[in-house]
Amino acid sequence: MLIVLSLLLYHFQPFGDFWTDKVLDGLILFAAVAAAGLATKFRSQFHSDEPPHRVWSMFALGLWFWVAGEVSGIIYDLIYWYAEYPDLMITDLCWLVGYAFIGLALYYQYRLIFGRNNKRGTRYYLALFLLALTAAALLANAAIQTEIGFGYGWFMLFITFLYPVFDVMNGLGALYLAYLFGRGHWIRPWWGLILFALSDSINVFYWLGGYNYLPEVLQPPLDLLDLFFYSASYLVMAIAFLSLFYMSQYGASGLSNRPGPSGNNHP
Repeated sequence: MLIVLSLLLYHFQPFGDFWTDKVLDGLILFAAVAAAGLATKFRSQFHSDEPPHRVWSMFALGLWFWVAGEVSGIIYDLIYWYAEYPDLMITDLCWLVGYAFIGLALYYQYRLIFGRNNKRGTRYYLALFLLALTAAALLANAAIQTEIGFGYGWFMLFITFLYPVFDVMNGLGALYLAYLFGRGHWIRPWWGLILFALSDSINVFYWLGGYNYLPEVLQPPLDLLDLFFYSASYLVMAIAFLSLFYMSQYGASGLSNRPGPSGNNHP
């Protein structure tokens, strides 16, 4: 329902560009708070000495920083809507710190699977992190060389590309976890990162002037697709954490029999 309402608001613009955008921001903020709140609620099902507590604590902290990013983005819009935005904003800091915490959640999950004394989990995490930095750097170089990123400095382009690259890397890491677990419900909260990657890719394409190469008739549908992916990403995570919470309460799929500190095969 929230996604449908967002798409209708964006298409018809009933309150004008600015206020329709702020209403949409409010709806997305609601979804972000729901995802972060439900992640925190699910995390509370585990005691502090249980391995899953650290994993989901990091994930929840990451989502709360993304909530802060959404709030700061609204504030920046109020200040700079009719002016030039700064190259780097508090919003960027909030998003990057959020990625750091979610990356830590992935790291702690790998440590649980392979064991604290086994360096294999650390190697997987570091490989994903270095691959993300390398991919963002290569994309930034390519954008400068092809003049797609004309008017932007290398560091600004690097930060811009980090968003979809981090989304994809975290998503790939989560898919590998799904392969290791063989149990789909544990991996559901990570699915939202795949949708973030799709949304951020469209945003990067727009900010780098990609729309200039598209027929005008294709631009509004692409905007709607971006809004759909972005709204759905938070909602997917919120629904995933809600389902995990209820399964932990009512014991579906054996979730109520959660592992103690020695349960290394569970998130």
